[in-house]
Amino acid sequence: MRRLVIILILAALPLAVSAQPRSIGVRGGWAGEWTAELDYQHTLVQDNFIELDLGLFGNGFRFSAVYNFMFAQLPAGRGQWNFYTGPGASLAFNGELYAAIAAQIGVEYRFSFPLYIAIDLRPSAPVITHQGFWPRGIFGAGLSLGLAF
Repeated sequence: MRRLVIILILAALPLAVSAQPRSIGVRGGWAGEWTAELDYQHTLVQDNFIELDLGLFGNGFRFSAVYNFMFAQLPAGRGQWNFYTGPGASLAFNGELYAAIAAQIGVEYRFSFPLYIAIDLRPSAPVITHQGFWPRGIFGAGLSLGLAF
């Protein structure tokens, strides 16, 4: 009986995971200098989602994670406007390690086919720095383009 329960759980797990909407894309923006990031979004509860970004800036890289709360959704033609905001954190390395808490507010348009475009603001406040300030500025803005699956 125990084996049967384990087999049923293992068989249902891929179905539960595949039911979760995800998207992957690119994000470019400005955070003290130009950045280019790979962007991954995964819906968790209702329409709230976690956003993970791994990006390059200058001679370093940055990883950001933000939990976004969807606070408004407006149908528009065949697509939909989504408005979101949430807290997060960033780690950056360019010879030295930097850490910051972050916040994000943005708007995206999801087309009727699996494509979205988004613009957001993501300010960061330093937590760990070696120079006494966040070397890339506290203000960040980005434009994203991605595919939902």
